[in-house]
Amino acid sequence: MHADLLAMMQADEALGWRRRPCPVRLAVSLEPCVMCLGAAMVMRVDECYFALESPSDGGAALAAAWRPSPDLPWFAPPKLFGGIRREESRSLFRRYCDTAPESGARRWAQSLLTVSSPSAGP
Repeated sequence: MHADLLAMMQADEALGWRRRPCPVRLAVSLEPCVMCLGAAMVMRVDECYFALESPSDGGAALAAAWRPSPDLPWFAPPKLFGGIRREESRSLFRRYCDTAPESGARRWAQSLLTVSSPSAGP
């Protein structure tokens, strides 16, 4: 299970469904996948901050194109902010790749190390 989904489940248990007096913010090391973005929408997360982009399964492009129904204005993805502490997160993924046994998860994590930041250009 993804760490961001676990965090949202714990927050849901603590906060419940009542209106919140302040924004709900989620900070994660990796761009949320579509499943986690869906959970964030249901949980009514206002903002999500992430470090590394995940081109293979990240949901930021879907969130950017999402147009909520006028009948359901509250059912919208959170505002996404990428690149927060990017190099620190990349270092954590690098350390994982250096110590983890060979596996599909390790190869996937290694692919994230080669992703350049969006502002880096072609």
